Amino acid sequence: YSSGMTVRLGFAIAAHLEPEILVVDEVLAVGDAEFQKKAIGKMQDVSKGEGRTVLFVSHNMNAVRSLCKRGIVIENGFVLFDDKAFDAVNYYERSKVNASEWNGHDGDNTLQILQTKVYSSQSKFETKSTLRIAILFEAFQDFNDLLIGVTLKSQNGYPIASALHNDYNDYLKISKGKYEVEFSIPPYTLATGNYDLDFNISVPFVRKINSEKVSLSFKLISDSQVGNRYFVENDTTLNSIIRPNWFKSIKQI
Repeated sequence: YSSGMTVRLGFAIAAHLEPEILVVDEVLAVGDAEFQKKAIGKMQDVSKGEGRTVLFVSHNMNAVRSLCKRGIVIENGFVLFDDKAFDAVNYYERSKVNASEWNGHDGDNTLQILQTKVYSSQSKFETKSTLRIAILFEAFQDFNDLLIGVTLKSQNGYPIASALHNDYNDYLKISKGKYEVEFSIPPYTLATGNYDLDFNISVPFVRKINSEKVSLSFKLISDSQVGNRYFVENDTTLNSIIRPNWFKSIKQI
């Protein structure tokens, strides 16, 4: 069996043994969407329908919010936080290291990504900031058909927006050398919260560089006391990720 099939088989056996405590460790990390849907449904049946305990271990925060009432954050064998699942998820997300820059070499002998970074027009990553996203790469030969792209994802891994160089007008034609491509997110585009950035450089149908090690994460905070987190407390649905500054005026008439 493959590792995915082994986990599916193990979960199926464990779920039907009617244990008092069902321990499920990263079962949603493998398998297709249909299996994950069935696994979540079975865990809900065990915990809510049958009144038994499910110990669910996962880095999928959306699933934790959906399935669990109590959350425990553990690091290196020590309990850091133990409270309601929603509060535990918030604690975990706040404690994540937000990388704003990556440096290294990723690619092959024709094309390599050297740096990815995201930075703010303000001293902090705030909703009023203009966010600059840059990718530095080196070409070791001439190219007539490059695509440079970036994808913005929510903290649960859902793609929010993707962008390509040059407004999708044409392929990038370059000679040997180092290049930096920059993207910009205007102020008051996103709600506060944690975001991930994926980068890719590709020659369509030939090669693609988009490994996870060049990905970045950042946390956007509110510039006012009002705040505008896009997750509703005790709910797993998205309220709003895009938060444009549309307000014009208010007057008594």
